[in-house]
Amino acid sequence: MVFLRHPYAGETDMPAQNLSRRDFLRKVGAGSVALAAGAELFNPDKAKGTECEYRDMRDIFEQQDHKMTFSKYYIYTPPVSKGKEPGLEGVILLDGGIEAGSADEFRDFVRSNNFDAGTTVYLNSTGGVVKDALDIGRTIRERKLNTAIGTDPVKSQSLSIDRNSPPTEGVCLSACTFTFLGGIERRMHPGDLYGVHRFHTRIESGMDRAQIQTGELLKYVREMGVKQQLIEYMAQVGPDKLNKLQPSQLRSMDVITTTSFLPGEKAIWIKCD
Repeated sequence: MVFLRHPYAGETDMPAQNLSRRDFLRKVGAGSVALAAGAELFNPDKAKGTECEYRDMRDIFEQQDHKMTFSKYYIYTPPVSKGKEPGLEGVILLDGGIEAGSADEFRDFVRSNNFDAGTTVYLNSTGGVVKDALDIGRTIRERKLNTAIGTDPVKSQSLSIDRNSPPTEGVCLSACTFTFLGGIERRMHPGDLYGVHRFHTRIESGMDRAQIQTGELLKYVREMGVKQQLIEYMAQVGPDKLNKLQPSQLRSMDVITTTSFLPGEKAIWIKCD
């Protein structure tokens, strides 16, 4: 099984809890090596993000140490033009780690709630199982939903905890960054954390599986209409770090479809400078 989530984000991703940190990273290196080798085609040295250490983001991973949940959330929408009445906009919140089976659960959730095309899916996740992350993204695209990064204001420890407040800044890391690409329209807050890194595999998966997964990721990126340069940024750092990408970089690759930022308060728990 292939993961795109920090190897210390929780037991769901940890193939060998009894290994030392150094030994674990050495053993999961097959996935990292394969992705790095594939990315040589794109010359990764041309693209640079902001490298973030896990120790600087411990709060993020501790808060996200649970299986992904799916919920409906209603945002107050003020009138945008004269004569238009304010109301409530229904959105979807996806929060937590992406595990095996998460894609099926999301598909059932969307089907049972019959969301309209154009509904926004807010993501707040540190990643997880790659296959399920891609499948969730494809379900989002099939249903013509939009994506954004953000979370419940209460969860983000924002000062605003009013009911129906817009989602505040959130995180979309590792495998979540591919789920995000499924949206027709893709937006973010100015302080959202969008971070990528090389994937890691179960020890028994080896180089062959890692090479296959690299090809699947490239195919998915093209399928979603995003530039393959995103893979360059992934290849720059190993699974024990994150490469934080700025909105300008994301827009240049069509990861986000606009630089018109979402409304919402700043989250005090997101740190990666």
